[in-house]
Amino acid sequence: RKVDEQEVQRRKAYLRITSVHEARLREAHPRIQPHADEIIAQFYDHLLAHPFTRSILDHPWVLERLRQVQRAYFERLTLGVYDVAYCEDRLRAGYAHDRIGLTPEWYLGAYHKYLSLGSDVLGREMQEGFRPFLQTMESLTKVIHLDMGLANADLLLGLTPKYTLARVISGSRTLPEITLTGPAGLRFIPGASGLDNLANLSEFERQSLLLQMQSLEDSADTLVF
Repeated sequence: RKVDEQEVQRRKAYLRITSVHEARLREAHPRIQPHADEIIAQFYDHLLAHPFTRSILDHPWVLERLRQVQRAYFERLTLGVYDVAYCEDRLRAGYAHDRIGLTPEWYLGAYHKYLSLGSDVLGREMQEGFRPFLQTMESLTKVIHLDMGLANADLLLGLTPKYTLARVISGSRTLPEITLTGPAGLRFIPGASGLDNLANLSEFERQSLLLQMQSLEDSADTLVF
């Protein structure tokens, strides 16, 4: 999945991530980065303490690879630059965990540990007052929420789509062919973020898609768009 500049700006605007928040994190960067190895070690110690995540991570090559991915991520987390390249890097890191079977409830829950560890370090480093600490933590929380939001519904449901709505628009697949079944029988149509043609459909394409949507009404209790 790809994201473009418009998508990045839309997400940042929704979370109200401004240049002020980016500047705060740039200022905090030299304070928190010397603790990167400590934070990452504690992060994976936390994951290894739970039987499920330990069963996935308890292989030296897997753990070492993920440590490298997280080290690169952590270095960029407080650089104050949250652009297309940053968001695509977050997608790659998410899929690296997804490929080894680290399911969403564990993957997303790990963000809380990151915030907790970051809070401990910043609390020790920022002795000039409580207000600057709170402002920096607010900024860090916003960026981590940006990262969490990059996990699409397919990842959140533990699904890996082979085709997306873009194939339906192109005419190479139908809606039933791309539909996935998730937990509790929930059926899911994978979208395709960042593709301009999906936002600018012709009248024929819109009507074709609506007809296929209507065909789902007989077999679904509720359709959510």
